[in-house]
Amino acid sequence: MQPLRNFLIFTLLLLFLLSFIFFTPAPSTWIEAQTWQIITLFTLILLIPTFFVNIFLHYLPKSLCIGLGILLTALQLALNQKSPLIYILITLLTTLLFFFIPKKSLTRSPKIPKITHVFKDSNNQVPKRRSRRLKRARLS
Repeated sequence: MQPLRNFLIFTLLLLFLLSFIFFTPAPSTWIEAQTWQIITLFTLILLIPTFFVNIFLHYLPKSLCIGLGILLTALQLALNQKSPLIYILITLLTTLLFFFIPKKSLTRSPKIPKITHVFKDSNNQVPKRRSRRLKRARLS
């Protein structure tokens, strides 16, 4: 069900981009372009590859990383800067960011132990924790 939902989101964003390009009159320069046109265009250029890659990866943060790499590459092509060094740097940064994002979220399985009861001595001091061996030895 997840890939189908991602494919539907990808398709809707692609249709929105195509209708945006087809129905919105293009400004002659970037200076004449309105702010909402620039924001809409670059947001769609970011989100379409993100959700397309998310169909195969099933993990949105890593898909967003690849989408950012594609957006940076598209910006370099638009600025007509076709230096191989820039593309190598974009590929390197995208790859590093892709591998440094953890696979699982930190909030799904917390490893923090829960404190249920805290016993205090008569001096209001927390007693030291006893080892499990001592508890097992006293029980037997």
